[in-house]
Amino acid sequence: MSSITFALVSLIFSGVFLHRLVQTNPKRRRTHKLSAIPQNNQHTKVLWILVFCPALVLLFGKLFSAFIMWLAGLFLIGWAMAAIKPKKKLTK
Repeated sequence: MSSITFALVSLIFSGVFLHRLVQTNPKRRRTHKLSAIPQNNQHTKVLWILVFCPALVLLFGKLFSAFIMWLAGLFLIGWAMAAIKPKKKLTK
């Protein structure tokens, strides 16, 4: 598989968990005048570890070009998700 394929798969994996973090961020929800969702600090830490898990896989797999593409793509996805207003109700 090519570096682009590895980068895209890693971005999809990280994007899912990053989306959950963005939607459940209490400070962000209060800014948009939505009810804050009580969040466990341990839950947040686990989600952040899962967001950056592909970095370890790509680096230990010596796929450095895929790592750079993944990192740049993750920043772009994060900015795009931050621009979107959070959902009013979340399903668990």
